[in-house]
Amino acid sequence: MSMKPTLILSLLISASAFGDKFTDKYNALKKAGNQKAIEKFLEDSSNKEADNPNYYATAGNYWWGAATERIQMGALPAGEFQLDPNDLSIIDPKTGEKVGSIGSLPKGQSEKGKKALGILKTGAKKFPNRADISMGLAHLQKESKLTEDYVTTLVGLLGHAKKSPRSLKWMNDEKLPKPAEEFLPESIQPYSVALFKQETPATDKLCSQLLDAITNTYPDHPYAYNLKAALADANGKSGEALKMLEIAYTKNPNDSLVLSNLAASYVRQDKKDRAIRAYKKLLTLKIEPGRRKEAEAALKELSKETK
Repeated sequence: MSMKPTLILSLLISASAFGDKFTDKYNALKKAGNQKAIEKFLEDSSNKEADNPNYYATAGNYWWGAATERIQMGALPAGEFQLDPNDLSIIDPKTGEKVGSIGSLPKGQSEKGKKALGILKTGAKKFPNRADISMGLAHLQKESKLTEDYVTTLVGLLGHAKKSPRSLKWMNDEKLPKPAEEFLPESIQPYSVALFKQETPATDKLCSQLLDAITNTYPDHPYAYNLKAALADANGKSGEALKMLEIAYTKNPNDSLVLSNLAASYVRQDKKDRAIRAYKKLLTLKIEPGRRKEAEAALKELSKETK
């Protein structure tokens, strides 16, 4: 029931987007390919550029790019072992039993990964209006499987957006790529969906927390209501799910996914007349062939039942 979101850049920014002396120097060092000089420059800049938001974005981006996953392997008893290529488990050939495994620790647990996270966390706290820094931090936290942390980061960004909506900036203190009331709900949507898909009580709670923050800040955007409906339905609350879909529909009556979900919810609630109206309107919209075929079949079946 999730909608296709606006995609965030894979990390934060291309350093070339900036135009201050710090960034010019960084770009020159990067072009020269001198890694040691770059790292010394960033270390020296941590104090000199403490009031420059571009430092946090650039340094966080660099250190994360320099970080690597680490291989880990538990202690094993003495002897020869075999490696199962399917799951990288370690097998004792004498007994055939699995006695260990090889795995990787995420970049966020490496020294440079932790440095990147720390720099971005400081930058997001110091410059809460710089949405690119907070979004970049949330991205890295998600990559590092720091689920509660990325929810906290995004809720904090939404809280600032609600308090000071006009202060929000993107790279180089420029305007957001789209109006905030569109850009933030759509950009945060993948994080909500990721929580929803984990299907655990803990992630459901975090998902609900994030969705509440979105609707509290941007009550006129339909995405979060649509996912709230999915969350309610997954937890056996069909009535609440229908309510959320009806709200989403009022926010955007021409959203095909919301309308499709709403029609299906009316069917489950045995509200056939409303379902028929919803499917008829859905078929007036431009939708993909598969969804159109499903809607036509559902409408045909409902029409038979109401005769």
